[in-house]
Amino acid sequence: MIFVDGVAHHAIRNPQAMAVCIHNADVSYEAFDRNINQVANLLAARLNPGARVAVMVDNQFTHWLLLLALGRLGAISVSLDPAKYEMLLEVVRPDAVLTDRALTGPYSAVEMLVTPAWLKETLASGNPQPLARLPRLDEPARIITSSGTTGRPKKILFTHGDVIRRIKGAYGLYPPGHNDRLLSLMGVDTLGGFTAFPRTWWLGGTACLFSPIPALIIARNVTGILASPRQMQTLVKRLPAGSRPLPNLSVTTGGHRMSRELSLLIRLRLASTAIVMYGSTEAGAVAAGPLSLLDRDPDVTGIVLPGHEVEAVDQAGRPVAPGVVGEIRVRTQEMCAGYLEDDAANARHFRDGWFYPGDVGSVSALGELRILGRVDDVLNAGGVKIAPEVIEEILMTVPGIDDVGVFSMTDAGTANLWAAVVASGPVDFAAAQALVNRRMASGNAPLRFVSVPSIPRNSMGKVQRFELRAQAAALSSSGRPTAPAALQL
Repeated sequence: MIFVDGVAHHAIRNPQAMAVCIHNADVSYEAFDRNINQVANLLAARLNPGARVAVMVDNQFTHWLLLLALGRLGAISVSLDPAKYEMLLEVVRPDAVLTDRALTGPYSAVEMLVTPAWLKETLASGNPQPLARLPRLDEPARIITSSGTTGRPKKILFTHGDVIRRIKGAYGLYPPGHNDRLLSLMGVDTLGGFTAFPRTWWLGGTACLFSPIPALIIARNVTGILASPRQMQTLVKRLPAGSRPLPNLSVTTGGHRMSRELSLLIRLRLASTAIVMYGSTEAGAVAAGPLSLLDRDPDVTGIVLPGHEVEAVDQAGRPVAPGVVGEIRVRTQEMCAGYLEDDAANARHFRDGWFYPGDVGSVSALGELRILGRVDDVLNAGGVKIAPEVIEEILMTVPGIDDVGVFSMTDAGTANLWAAVVASGPVDFAAAQALVNRRMASGNAPLRFVSVPSIPRNSMGKVQRFELRAQAAALSSSGRPTAPAALQL
């Protein structure tokens, strides 16, 4: 797979080409290939092929050296989100943990500390020769955990061959030049973040491993940015006044809903070529299209790709008419067989040859895919179903609100809407409620406001609504009032 032949192939073809760009430092394919071998030989002395190895290292260059070295070794890698590593360790149950911080608890017994000193010594004196044994395409290579937006994450196991198919199968969806010098902001613990740079190396491009600072993006000639809408919002805010689209830059985004305003700002101030994509770890890329689709309808996530099947179905699993809202199901050639060690989740999400991602939406007669929201998150506002992101977009325009997460919770048999708010100053919650009511199609969406220090999000920027729901449940059980002023969680 790319762990084995991607970097090495381009090192042979053009060894002095730049594989990695780190701020003001460049690493050639030849040097990168040598570094991977050095780390692989050191790890091979302690890890066996097939070992399940968790990686929790903040430095991107070090993290990728470890992942590629583990791939060549034949170990099964999994990247951990540091914010939730304790829960993820229990989900993954690794044989070893490569980490840049000391662990506590049972997995401290299998930790291997990866410090800057360790890396410096390894790259200075490690064995640069390739390992004698290379893994086969049918051997397991990678575990990706689901986003966990609805609770405990699920595990998907990919073989080396699976990863190759995901890397090669999607490259044609990106604009020309996108992978020449790619800056990916998606976490490497996600499938999109994990396959982005190997695809770039497979195409002979450069992986840009630095912070998304506008001055660096310009100075280092970035040609492609891959990011979630939340990450794009942060980047656009950093742009200096009067910024205009960079002529050689294209943007690809996806993962959750994007507002019309953000879509327009991206194209007016950052990159005129911008793509929106919809997909999942389980099924791969499913739909794609120009970001301008959102000008007409912010729920549109692209056009269903050729050879892919997407349907909206009713509660009995019967396809509904084009444009009618239902639960989305997909079927692709890249679809995985199911989750690892989770029969209950397999029964819920994989049925009759289809994958049910848990989204509510519709498919038009022309193949336009609209995603309203998650099955468990779609709200009932005055009898109208609406995605919580719609209310969040409205509330984010209220003065004093820096961040917000909207969710529903049933209390005494009644479903109530809540808005968890991160405020930078005084907020007029009565005015916020009036604004929501005025801009909502239903004309009425009564909210219970609570103040929180931060909104829990995963590495894609998605709101972890189940966490907010649990906090609100604890607040309700305490008997404290919930209106009209915002309360503290």
